[in-house]
Amino acid sequence: MIARRSLLAAPALLGALPAAAAWPERPLRIIVPFPPGSITDAMTRTVADALGQALRQPVVVENRAGGNGVVGTQAAIQAPADGSVMVAISVSTASLNPHVLRNLPYDPLRDLAPVGYLCDCPYMLAVTPGLQAANLAQLLEIARARPGQLTYSYGNQSAMICSALMAQMAGVQMLGVPYRGGAEALTDVVAGRITTTFTDFVNGPAQLKEGRIKAFAVTSGQRFSLAPDTPTVAETLPGYDLSVWFGLAAPRATPEPVIARANAVLAEVLAQPQLRDRLASQGLAPRSMSPLEFAAVMRRELDLWGDRVKRLNIEPT
Repeated sequence: MIARRSLLAAPALLGALPAAAAWPERPLRIIVPFPPGSITDAMTRTVADALGQALRQPVVVENRAGGNGVVGTQAAIQAPADGSVMVAISVSTASLNPHVLRNLPYDPLRDLAPVGYLCDCPYMLAVTPGLQAANLAQLLEIARARPGQLTYSYGNQSAMICSALMAQMAGVQMLGVPYRGGAEALTDVVAGRITTTFTDFVNGPAQLKEGRIKAFAVTSGQRFSLAPDTPTVAETLPGYDLSVWFGLAAPRATPEPVIARANAVLAEVLAQPQLRDRLASQGLAPRSMSPLEFAAVMRRELDLWGDRVKRLNIEPT
């Protein structure tokens, strides 16, 4: 029986292996479900350049923004499952959308095949320079003395949760103000119209270097290797630990040999010192893992961000 099963399985394997070895037979398209200039876009284009060189095949990045990443993610899910189309996924599209959007047309665990983890990073707490505070503890003291008067901006749900959770853990009231994106949210902190924002490391360090903001903390549980002198929020509020992550996924029915081949090439690319330096310049820490390991991360992060949504009593819209 074992021999018969092996013989029956052989044609399928023989058909799959050449396809995987030849992947990709045409230009690879990576959909970014956010607009140009976003951290997801910058990261994906950096990785795509290196992938194209490694594959000796064009890798085209296509921005399909809309609906907090829903439009582009759904487009990728509905694309041919032959390894020719992938999508950049993140906390927003794979961990938060299922909890904050009532009629989400996809299930990240059911409809996406994890290809490879790319990188992760914390947010930086940016504070308007006009505030008379030198650190996070002093900022929170001012917030306690002036309930509801200090403000925080946010350009996405994960940044909003970072601010709301900080305020909740500190027992202070701060007013949240939504923006179309993180760059706009940071602009009004620089201008003094907003007190704070949790910003990414693409835009934050440049503004910090020019003295347009103060950097009080990072959201990771441990100090971030790319900003070792910046304290963590947890040093003031023990237990606080939030970071965002990015990866590549394909339509669920994409053949496993193709996924394995893509993951292997991605691991080789992420090990390149030049690419690691480019990602570090964007405040991103690259990390490789197998599709199975990445799938486990996706499940864990979906539950983790769901717990945060419940803790903050955020109702889906």
